[in-house]
Amino acid sequence: MKIYARFTHPNAGTAFDQTCVKRAHLRPNAIYNLASAEIGGFHSTVMLENIQGVFNSCHFDFCDSEGNEVDIYHMKGLAHLCDHESVSENM
Repeated sequence: MKIYARFTHPNAGTAFDQTCVKRAHLRPNAIYNLASAEIGGFHSTVMLENIQGVFNSCHFDFCDSEGNEVDIYHMKGLAHLCDHESVSENM
C-alpha cells in the first residue's frame, strides 16, 4: 500500500518542528509521498520522498492512493509499506 502525507498542520509541534517544515518549503494541503516514518511513544519522525529534512508526524494527515485515512500510529511494519515513487503534490 502506498501511503501519502498531506501537510495539513503547519503550526503544530514545537518551534523547531515549525522551522523544519518552513525550511523545506512545504505547501499547506500539498500531498507528498511518505518515504519512511518512525513512531514512538512520545516522538515521531517522518521523511518524505524527494524532500530534504525530517519532520514531526503532527504536521501531517496520512492517506492511501484513494484518499482514505491511514492511521500510521498503529501500523506494524510501516517501513515495508512505504513504496518509493515520485512526489505527488496534487492527488
